[in-house]
Amino acid sequence: MLSCFVNEHQNDWDEYLQYLTYAYNTSTYATTNHTPFEVVYGRKTKIPLDLVMENETETNEEIYELAKTGQESLVVKIFVKELQEKLREVFKNVEKNRDYMVEKSRI
Repeated sequence: MLSCFVNEHQNDWDEYLQYLTYAYNTSTYATTNHTPFEVVYGRKTKIPLDLVMENETETNEEIYELAKTGQESLVVKIFVKELQEKLREVFKNVEKNRDYMVEKSRI
């Protein structure tokens, strides 16, 4: 990816790393059918366009109410549990998609 952007002297490659890393981490891969960011964090990335378009965010009113009442430890437990569930689902999908692509390549 870097070779597409560096100048002829190849001395400006470091200027593109952050952009290419972002592009890499937010691209859906055919083998997993997920982005690397999603696999690591259990959620889709928010891009600047999401802020402009004001997409609906995943909110949980119960969590907001608990936070207002000073029950932060319960909020953390709920967050961790939801994150674990999302990551299990993503990992299961990644395995399924990986196995499908392996079988597809054998044909």
